[in-house]
Amino acid sequence: MNKTPQQIKHLARRHRAEWRFRAYGIGAISIAAGILLFLLVSIAINSVSAFTHHYVKLTIAVSPADIADNNYNAPLRLALRDMFPAVTARRDKRKLYNLLSVGAEDVVRAHTNTTPQTTPQTTPQILALT
Repeated sequence: MNKTPQQIKHLARRHRAEWRFRAYGIGAISIAAGILLFLLVSIAINSVSAFTHHYVKLTIAVSPADIADNNYNAPLRLALRDMFPAVTARRDKRKLYNLLSVGAEDVVRAHTNTTPQTTPQTTPQILALT
């Protein structure tokens, strides 16, 4: 069976159209894979900070009055101010105090509750940062 020149031309156009369709499909899948890879890498890079811990060693002076008042936040703040005396502005002090984790007060409380205190106690504590 012989094909006419018109059929050959039509078949060639159809093959080119099919090749373009496959190329567009492969291109779209490649772009989608690239975007997915970018998102996964972005998530991995941003999540690294969730798996790291930072600590600070502070020398905290807890007085019997602080223990009686159940006030362990004031000695923490005083220790931070002693470590960073250049911080004087109110906004900067607030940022400095927010460096400590919410559990820092509990760590100091647990340490001071293990031994009865009648005199001021100064102890180094390793506390987690936020």
